[in-house]
Amino acid sequence: MLCRLAPALRPSTLSLSTLLALGACSNPPPAKTAEPAPAQPAATAPSAAVTPPAEAAPKANPPTPTNPTATNPTATKPKPSTPDGLPAIVVRCDQPGHKIPESLYGIFFEEINHAGEGGLLAQLLRNPTMEEPATEQDPLPGWSMAPADAKAKLTASTKAPVHEAAARHAQIEVASAAFLTNKGHFGVPLRKGDDYVFRAMVKHTSEQPPTGEFAFEVLDQFGAVAIRGSSKAQELKLGKEWREVILRGTASATTADGELRIALADPGTYELDTVTLTPAKTWKNHG
Repeated sequence: MLCRLAPALRPSTLSLSTLLALGACSNPPPAKTAEPAPAQPAATAPSAAVTPPAEAAPKANPPTPTNPTATNPTATKPKPSTPDGLPAIVVRCDQPGHKIPESLYGIFFEEINHAGEGGLLAQLLRNPTMEEPATEQDPLPGWSMAPADAKAKLTASTKAPVHEAAARHAQIEVASAAFLTNKGHFGVPLRKGDDYVFRAMVKHTSEQPPTGEFAFEVLDQFGAVAIRGSSKAQELKLGKEWREVILRGTASATTADGELRIALADPGTYELDTVTLTPAKTWKNHG
């Protein structure tokens, strides 16, 4: 539009920039001759746009193991079970593990929940030698007096023991007839018809020797007598020296929750140590 109006304009009224623009219009640059396009090589595939070099592709993740515990130790493993749904231990004999050295031999055994005393050992009473660790409130664990209002006092003594190496023993000051009791480890078990042997080291240190009955019995969970054995104190020759007392009895009933009672009929001071109750019949008669 400006180039067509240029002849009608007065030069004095034009600015420098306008004059320069008019000069460009009056002398247009020569038209460029179109150059033939360079020959393109025969393409075997469509040309792709030029792109910067691609970065190295990330490494593919390893395949997920079929066993989830292989990479996650906290994953829950399926627990083997029997066809009835009970827990089972599976031993794969065709998949041996590491070799056990020939120098490794022996057996491990730990006394937990009376697995030894009260378990493998046929002795049925708790703390038979009176050496179990005690407290001020419980001087002889496993042992107590009955009835609750019995006029008798139970203490632990170490004076004039049966053996110096195991000096603790029970000392009972009896004012009137009472019972020294023991409930075993989880109750004293008996089986009807079986014979049992009671043993104890006993002495009576009062000036007047005992003349009454010295007896043991086991009550069942209902308080009925399930077994009893006794003898006259004079026949046992109880006195101021330690003597071993052995009494026997046959269970008239079966119980798993029995309580042993030792009858102390005469007043005075009794001392007892190494008190046991065992079945007469044990494995290979070891008891």
